[in-house]
Amino acid sequence: MKKILLFTSLLFAGAAIAQNVQDQKIAFNYIQLPSDPIKGPKVYSVELNHDKYLAANEDSLEAYEAKIMLAESQLVTWIEQKRKIDQAYLLEMDKWQKTVNAGTPTAQPVKPPYPEMPTLKEELEEPILTTDISEGIVDGAIQLEGFTKGDGGAVIKIEFEGLKNATVEQKVTGTGAAMKYEFYAKYEMPVSVTVEVPGQGIIINENVNHGQKSQLINKYDSEYGFQYWRIDNYNDYWVTLQQQELNSILATINNMINDKCGFPTKSYATEIYTIKKHKGHNYNDLIDAYTKAKSGYDLIYKDISKSDAIAKLKKACAIWEKALAESDLNDNKARINDKVTALIYVNLAEAYMWMNEWSQADNYIQKAQMINTAAGKYKRESEDVEQFMNYLKDRHLANQ
Repeated sequence: MKKILLFTSLLFAGAAIAQNVQDQKIAFNYIQLPSDPIKGPKVYSVELNHDKYLAANEDSLEAYEAKIMLAESQLVTWIEQKRKIDQAYLLEMDKWQKTVNAGTPTAQPVKPPYPEMPTLKEELEEPILTTDISEGIVDGAIQLEGFTKGDGGAVIKIEFEGLKNATVEQKVTGTGAAMKYEFYAKYEMPVSVTVEVPGQGIIINENVNHGQKSQLINKYDSEYGFQYWRIDNYNDYWVTLQQQELNSILATINNMINDKCGFPTKSYATEIYTIKKHKGHNYNDLIDAYTKAKSGYDLIYKDISKSDAIAKLKKACAIWEKALAESDLNDNKARINDKVTALIYVNLAEAYMWMNEWSQADNYIQKAQMINTAAGKYKRESEDVEQFMNYLKDRHLANQ
């Protein structure tokens, strides 16, 4: 949790100790617990369902082939009509020439017109199909942290509906010489994701990437620039777009699955407050507590139990709590005056939070919020800790 300090938060009432508060900024990693935990063995597999987009591809190809067959049928019919007209006319011409040759003048037959030749009302473009989605690519992109791949555990089922409602829209901007013709690809590429666990059933059922998407293809000085580009590049464009969209979808799915079911490593940034020696007061104990706390925080990422980290954090808490025995909220010159008391409360709240001791953490959060000091600085800090503690606590309780 990144804590942003306002300049005004450094303006303490009573400047005797203000400049001696040190915000020791630290950052460390931790293992996030799942919000929707998988009970049982830490094993998972990935299943990809192609049925919907393969069926859609087949329907599109059948419709395209039907249009071709209709055009061919209309042309064949016209050719047959033309043939019959030619045959009938040639028979009439045959009779006419024989009659003329026999010495009987007669008017030459007039050839009847052909019916209008059928033409395509629109160009028969090949349909935009969903490109094949490789199971190997999907399986490689989905990595559930804290688990190993194998059979008999959780099954992550991913159903791709494929590329749908793919069209191009034109937008004109500017006027005169500054006029631009923008062309946008409009499309949908929805995916459904479920996580099914033996003995638990379906614990995750999410729709991903639903709704219409829009991507700028390019801008042109005339609309014919796009038409020229389209001749050689249109189909390849949709293939490339689908690959880019697939990569984005798989990253979204992987993040979502890990947030809900995995044990991903996350980063956290905060401060541990210490005090410099000032006005005859010695604060080596708080420096010692900082050292122990930091060494504890640096170990939190090692395992879920955080046992090594907790051992060091407990030592830091013992030092801070011993210092609180000197707390005097009414004497600004006291070694542990109201400001130092408040910052120790925040240190303790955060340490107990990471030890999963929620009641103790909440106790110090409430105490920090009750001290009206430092223009509300430590109240805000404790509120930040409280918000993050609730997030950690909910996940902790979900895994009990």
